[in-house]
Amino acid sequence: MGRLLHAAVLLGGILAAAAVRADGIIGSIEEDVTSTHGDNTDPGGGSQRFQTVQLIQRYRLGLERSLFPMLRLNAGGSFEQINAETTTLGVSNDYLNRTTSFFGNLTLATDFLGATAGYSRRQFLATGSPWFINEEPALTVGWRPLGLPSFSLRLSRPSTYDATRTIEDLTTTQALFSAQYLPSRELDLRYALEYGRPQDHLHGTDTTSVTQYGSANYAATLEPWRTSVAAGLNATVRRTMVNASGQGGEILTPVLPVTGLSAVETFPATPDLVTLVPNAALIDGVTTLSTGLNIGFGPRLAGDQSNRDIGVQFADAVTSVNVLYVWVDRSLPAEASAALTWTAWKSDDNLHWTQVALSGLPVFPLFVNRFEIRIQTTAARYLKVVTQPLVPGATVDPQLANILVTEIQCLFSSPITRSSGWQKSNSELFTSSLRTQILGRPDLSYDFSLSSSRAEQEPAAPIFTYILANGLSFNRKLDPIVLLAARVMRQDVDQSHGHESAWLYSASLSVDELPTLGHTLGYSGQTTFALGGMFVQNSLSLFNRATPYRGISLLAGFSYGTITDPVGRTSRTNSVTLNATVQPHRSLLLGGTWGRSGTVALGGPLATAISTAQRIEGTFSFTPFPALYASGTISRSVNNGLSYTLAQLAAGLSPFQGGALQFNFSVNEVLDSTGSVTRYITPSIRWNINRSAVLTASYTWSDATGGPIETRARTFNLNLRIPL
Repeated sequence: MGRLLHAAVLLGGILAAAAVRADGIIGSIEEDVTSTHGDNTDPGGGSQRFQTVQLIQRYRLGLERSLFPMLRLNAGGSFEQINAETTTLGVSNDYLNRTTSFFGNLTLATDFLGATAGYSRRQFLATGSPWFINEEPALTVGWRPLGLPSFSLRLSRPSTYDATRTIEDLTTTQALFSAQYLPSRELDLRYALEYGRPQDHLHGTDTTSVTQYGSANYAATLEPWRTSVAAGLNATVRRTMVNASGQGGEILTPVLPVTGLSAVETFPATPDLVTLVPNAALIDGVTTLSTGLNIGFGPRLAGDQSNRDIGVQFADAVTSVNVLYVWVDRSLPAEASAALTWTAWKSDDNLHWTQVALSGLPVFPLFVNRFEIRIQTTAARYLKVVTQPLVPGATVDPQLANILVTEIQCLFSSPITRSSGWQKSNSELFTSSLRTQILGRPDLSYDFSLSSSRAEQEPAAPIFTYILANGLSFNRKLDPIVLLAARVMRQDVDQSHGHESAWLYSASLSVDELPTLGHTLGYSGQTTFALGGMFVQNSLSLFNRATPYRGISLLAGFSYGTITDPVGRTSRTNSVTLNATVQPHRSLLLGGTWGRSGTVALGGPLATAISTAQRIEGTFSFTPFPALYASGTISRSVNNGLSYTLAQLAAGLSPFQGGALQFNFSVNEVLDSTGSVTRYITPSIRWNINRSAVLTASYTWSDATGGPIETRARTFNLNLRIPL
């Protein structure tokens, strides 16, 4: 371990010297040392002591230089090594994890022409396994003349294999040509041709796929009639051929959703009863940028253990999916990825969800930063996976406090059983919409939408689906303080198994007597005529807000809903939420929340079922001056008789001007219904050595008592980061 530390310091000095001498070179040095020791005690009083020492070294170096006015070189590399030594009952085990990477790109750029030739290589080595290598040469050419169609072409040949060629050996030849033309502001024309030939040398499979995408979308606003119209046609033609087959091979066909969806469940939401909101970043094709969902252990240390829902919406309810990729922003060690549990769910209305069985344990590969989750083949309009933030005890790496979800991808996997000729798969999607004011009245409007699709997958017969909706909306201020809104919509649907229809209706009345006082009464309902019978849903809600005095804010909400299914079973749900915020002084803020929800399902062939949930929470924050802060939360939740109590305290002090030195302290304690207590106490110090270099040190007392196994651990962490 000492030699490794000396090598780290030496390499860091070399990089720093290079940064000083060479123009256009950037990089960073990071050293992280973590030492943990403790013991596990079983019910019989037996004790098992353990100790872990981990050294993490991360070095990054990049070069950006203009060789000529239109030619630029961009290259770089990184080195990361994790050395760990674990001792249990006097027996020591060493662990090594090393990752190296290199990339180089040469870019030519003009006003209308661009080209990039590049090569990247990443190598991974872990104790007990051979080197794994991923490399990819690529060439991209783009032409973007002003006022004319733009074109781009990308050629690449990624390869993934191990040094012995006995675990993985995959090479893929790829080509992507795309074109876009905007003849007017209202019209968008696009075309793409994709070629792929993955060759799995280990399983002896060789497939070829050729996919063409075409779309024409029109959107305009007709001002004289106060009308907006839109129409679009999207077509996909895919041809697949199996050149060679072997045992264990598969064809993965991408399934494209129309909307990305997400939610962080808050009381009283549960995985089976929650509405997800649009999150376009989840399906934008970028696997390196955050979507706002954090599944690292940092949220748990702040008292947030809410479910993270990551989902999609499809254009129809007949598209089959059995593989989901959830991308994150960093590589995860095996112990961290295995500690995250996943469930899958499907829905037809983005409110009521049914769990879908997994087809195996989720996998986190070595070379790509994603979870591969296989589920039973499912066709539904909405599909999601759910997980919770990482448990802090699953890892000692502080870099995993934040694990940001970046993308979700859906696929359909089919086994390769034999060689075949060209197999075709076609799909077309037509959409249109219209919204207009009736008789020129701004408070009354009519909207229409149609989505129709045709999907063909040999040898099955084509599948036709459509969704037709007609809606009428009314919004009027009856008084300067009274707003009335109402809507009724008729929806007709055929998802290849017969015609179904539904009436959806809603109304709300808002009264804002004062800027500090307001009320909203809302009603919504839906009557669905499905093939299995009639479903009826109704809900009523009341929301109130008040600020009776400066520094005091009150919120109160109530809702009641019923759902009746074709067999006569009725579910009744009610919820109450009260919230108060008091600021007696500009430096002190106090808050409190109480909520309760309950559901009763009765009637029909099943027995009566009752479920309840209740939560009470108090918070405070105190900032007497900018250099000092303190905050805390205590909450108690009871779900169907099972209780959960959380207490959290955090404080910070910056004694010197500019915040160069910062002291922080946090306490987190959890008590569950079994009587087990989990406690984390962490003091830490952060020193901003200069404008960029940062040294952080922390010490954590972690205890888990009251359970079958009691654990006590002490962890010291020292992290130094020097950007160059």
